[in-house]
Amino acid sequence: VSNTSGAVSTPLQLVSYWKCDENHTDLRVDYKYNPNAMATPSALLNVNVSVPVDGVVKNMQSKPQGQWLRDQQRAVWKITELSQHSPNAGVGSLRAKFEVAAGPSTPATIQGQFNCEGTTMSGLEFNLASTGYRVSLIKRRFVSGKYICDADAVLRLRYGSV
Repeated sequence: VSNTSGAVSTPLQLVSYWKCDENHTDLRVDYKYNPNAMATPSALLNVNVSVPVDGVVKNMQSKPQGQWLRDQQRAVWKITELSQHSPNAGVGSLRAKFEVAAGPSTPATIQGQFNCEGTTMSGLEFNLASTGYRVSLIKRRFVSGKYICDADAVLRLRYGSV
């Protein structure tokens, strides 16, 4: 069983940078696929990144295209698959500029969600030693639970524009 801690143990690394002004909030979320966190490198599927933004958002411009959920006051990006075969080996940035009516916004906790099929993070394997029994199917998978990224108070001041 693998036992590592810190960023090296996470299959999806997230870092956020915020710049909050009276009329605009600029956000950049850097992400990195980490194949070393898994027993066998496999693609992360259904990757969702969700960012709450306060300050009464009037407009959102983003790259790549994200979706503003007005009723939930959050921006959402969806990536179908992320792996070492993705553009830039699974490394990229989500950028957004929010026009706000009641700024400045407050940097918030970003939530991530994904699943992965065909591997585990622990490296745990199953072997049936008895000849009297047979196993017809073994599935390996993991699903993210509470997966969050908090803004660093110092780093949020260094962010440039979208």
